[in-house]
Amino acid sequence: MNSPLRYTDPTGHKQHMLNYGGGDEYYRPAVSQAGGGSGGSGAGARSLPQSASRGSAGTKIKINSGKINPNCVECKVSKSKYPEAAQHIEDAIKDGQPSILTINRGGAKSNRSESLKGQNKVSGKDLDEYPPAMFKEGGKGASVRPISPSDNRGAGSSMGHQLRQYPNGTKVRIAID
Repeated sequence: MNSPLRYTDPTGHKQHMLNYGGGDEYYRPAVSQAGGGSGGSGAGARSLPQSASRGSAGTKIKINSGKINPNCVECKVSKSKYPEAAQHIEDAIKDGQPSILTINRGGAKSNRSESLKGQNKVSGKDLDEYPPAMFKEGGKGASVRPISPSDNRGAGSSMGHQLRQYPNGTKVRIAID
């Protein structure tokens, strides 16, 4: 199956994880031809940098010591543009909310209702939720904090714009920039 994160050639022999933004994790295709084995010398094996650790065929391997997960899309929230929303995200993650989320746009309305149930409105403020309602992990148990409307709506708009191209089910890591 071809997707923005995974490419399988038309013959179905090679599958590669694409590397976004200079990441350090690659997919090493399984090699089913004789002589391929886990040593990586058969057809379909990729040549790796000297610093690479070799895993068995068909497994993810680490190149150097980076932290990018190629199975996730990164969505950046600017701390300089949206300081209150960015601080809320950082605090919520420190308090145990997930940092990797799953897009589920169809559940946004019910998630928002669940997360805001019983929350008192604050005059002149929006109630910011983390995880946001558009993610499967949002809803009941989400962290809710009153922040300025421009900060909340700007951060939400920025995230929505960055994620517009990705379908429901896409894993997203929220990063503070």
